[in-house]
Amino acid sequence: MLVDACIDQVMADSRLTYGLEDPEARLLVEWLVEKAEHLPESGLREDELNTAWQVYYRRAKVLRKCVQLWCYRGRPEAAIQLAASEGLAEFLPNSAVEEGVEVMSALMRAEVAKIRVKETLDKKDKKTWKPEDKEMKTS
Repeated sequence: MLVDACIDQVMADSRLTYGLEDPEARLLVEWLVEKAEHLPESGLREDELNTAWQVYYRRAKVLRKCVQLWCYRGRPEAAIQLAASEGLAEFLPNSAVEEGVEVMSALMRAEVAKIRVKETLDKKDKKTWKPEDKEMKTS
């Protein structure tokens, strides 16, 4: 049930792929759907699943923005700064790479989201989120 709600959210959010060309938009959506499909197998509790999904969804938006800045806005320095703030800078390709798919693939290989999920869940101030909610709520 959580998987369906997550996938519905991905398909309903046109902002998720805003500013991307079709190849990298497709890659991003497939990556996020794959993350949603593997959530039930993760062994996390329900509240942890919601938090994990929120982290993945946010990560997808960061990936989109990095590719958008790097490839389509001509602002690789801004993409590097954003990637650095998210712990992804070391995974960016060299500056000669201009293809959005290559930049997106390099960032996705990082799999930093797994670490972030663990860090988020370990915090005492847990936040819960349900896919049908539009905003995160602090419990």
